[in-house]
Amino acid sequence: MNYNTGPNHSTTCRKCPAKIFFILSKKGHRMIVDFEPVTVHDDNPKIRLVHLDGTVQVGARPGDWGYIDHHATCPAVDQFRRKR
Repeated sequence: MNYNTGPNHSTTCRKCPAKIFFILSKKGHRMIVDFEPVTVHDDNPKIRLVHLDGTVQVGARPGDWGYIDHHATCPAVDQFRRKR
C-alpha cells in the first residue's frame, strides 16, 4: 500500500469507495482522512479537524477548515477494528 502523505497521494479506502489520503501526525503516525476538506459553518465543540501540518483541532468555529478523520465517516469502520 502506498503510504505517501498529502493530498497529491490520494487512494481509495479498502472497505468503501471513499477517496482518502494520509496526513503525518506530529508524532510521526499516519492519519487517514477524507480527501475533501470541510469548512465549518456553525460552532461545533465536538468536531475534530485534521490539518496538513499534522495538528488536530478539537472544536471549531465558523470559517475554520480542515480534513475529517476517515474513521469518523467510513461506513465499514468496524471491519478495521481489532478484536480484543
